[in-house]
Amino acid sequence: MTGPRKLLIGSAFAIATGICIYGTWQASVTRDEIRTLNAAQTRLHDHSRQLRHARDESLSQIEAQQQENQRMTHEHADLLKSRDDPPPAFAEPPESANNDSIANTWPSRVTQLKECLILNPESRIPEMQLLDDGDWLAAVMNRATQTESDDRRALSALRSLAEGKFGRSIQKALRTFQKDNDRRFPADLAALQPYFDVQPDPAMLARWTIVPAETIPNVRLGGDFLVTQMSGLVDYEIDDIQLFGSNGVSSTTYEAMEIDRVMEPVWNAYRKAHGGTRDPMDPKTALQPYVITAEQKAAFQKMLKRYSQ
Repeated sequence: MTGPRKLLIGSAFAIATGICIYGTWQASVTRDEIRTLNAAQTRLHDHSRQLRHARDESLSQIEAQQQENQRMTHEHADLLKSRDDPPPAFAEPPESANNDSIANTWPSRVTQLKECLILNPESRIPEMQLLDDGDWLAAVMNRATQTESDDRRALSALRSLAEGKFGRSIQKALRTFQKDNDRRFPADLAALQPYFDVQPDPAMLARWTIVPAETIPNVRLGGDFLVTQMSGLVDYEIDDIQLFGSNGVSSTTYEAMEIDRVMEPVWNAYRKAHGGTRDPMDPKTALQPYVITAEQKAAFQKMLKRYSQ
């Protein structure tokens, strides 16, 4: 075989080999691109499913809130109508009437309180959607609802029940978050959203914040931070400040915090005079000698009133 012929055959073989290698590389690239496209499509499908789920939950919450508003409006109309109805002609015997009077009064008190909430919508908080019939009864049992002050305190009790329910779900999410994040406290509550059993109404979560534990004196719940709704109170004079930490739950009020601030020098003076011993069993007698200023005297009386309640 001549030299040129050998050269021609070798060139043809090299070209064929190159084409084969290129085809193999092109097929490999195509497979990688297909895998990448499939992965992207899967992610888009998952994201779309999550968005549909969030939309369905939002629509369900809106529908539930609309139904609750309609129900309360109907109850309000029924209450106004019942006021114009004559009293029943049948009168039960005194003993029977006495036995049932309390049970019959509680539902009417609940109705009255719901009417008060309708007339004072600013008293409502988003967490109230978590309340059930038992919570409404708990707000009026053993509590008068005859004056404006009574209604004000009953509505405050309702808010406290609702906030307590939501706060416990926050604490559960917090503990799960810390378990997955080396016991760290989240930078903000948005970080807890994946850890809720049921995604909360954004309006509820917006009322709560994370604050340094030192912000609240005389409360120790473990850790350097607390979760609270103290910045979103409706009635700053009587509403409870709910406090949830890594290891516990507590509550206070702005009045109690102010009393603690004013009385701190009094407590320190007592403890110093008694070698740092624990607090006295009878604060009224033990602390009296250390109450000096007019501000301390006023706070001291408020503190004693709290102890007697």
